[in-house]
Amino acid sequence: ARPPPDSVTVPFGRMASLDHVACAALLGLVVLPGTVASLVPVLLIEWQGCPDCTKYGEGLVEQGLKKGLGTILGMKVHFSEGSHPGITSDPELHPWVACGNNVTGTSDPSYYWYQVAACANPGKKVASCIAEVGMPEDKSKPVNACMADGPLSAQLVATMHQEASTYKFFPWASVGAEVIPEPDLHGDNIAPLISAVCKQAADAGTSKLPEACHAERFSAQHERQQGGSGSGKLLLSSSRAGMQRSRASA
Repeated sequence: ARPPPDSVTVPFGRMASLDHVACAALLGLVVLPGTVASLVPVLLIEWQGCPDCTKYGEGLVEQGLKKGLGTILGMKVHFSEGSHPGITSDPELHPWVACGNNVTGTSDPSYYWYQVAACANPGKKVASCIAEVGMPEDKSKPVNACMADGPLSAQLVATMHQEASTYKFFPWASVGAEVIPEPDLHGDNIAPLISAVCKQAADAGTSKLPEACHAERFSAQHERQQGGSGSGKLLLSSSRAGMQRSRASA
């Protein structure tokens, strides 16, 4: 979550001159119009090169982050160790993701660092995706500096791999305490994740939801995906079989 704003000290005598809404807002008792009550925590686990992860990530970027979802989202992303066989894998992607979590985290509501990761996942280079996504230099520079610090980067990657080691399918996603039904069994539809984020933000008192939350197609997509997707199941079989072969030969 984003760090809280600097504390403000208001002399007791001035408290009386503030109206009751301002006082309550100052004390954290109400949420003023247009404010975000709290960022909704999201955890996303991916496996580099996994076709399901590529589709899911593209959906999150296009239908979520580019429509303001990052303003209510507190997302952490972990990549599992290794990569999908048959897909070109940029070795810079894991350090990029580990450093992006560490030095940028939720401070950039556009989540440029994740947009670059989603771009690079299907076999592209991180460096070319920084340009393709149009990530501003002031956003990319801290991540690159982290990656250039070999010991720090290696430790962050090792920690990321450890935290992702218990997950058995990819992508895996949770929103708060809610685990999203296996995306690769449901056509890698991003709508359930976006709907859960929007609902939890609204329930927490966020008064202004982003465009991503107002797209009517998400509710329709969510209903359609409940029956599952044949193509999603086929893709799942291919991805998981590849993962099993890759790990068996490791």
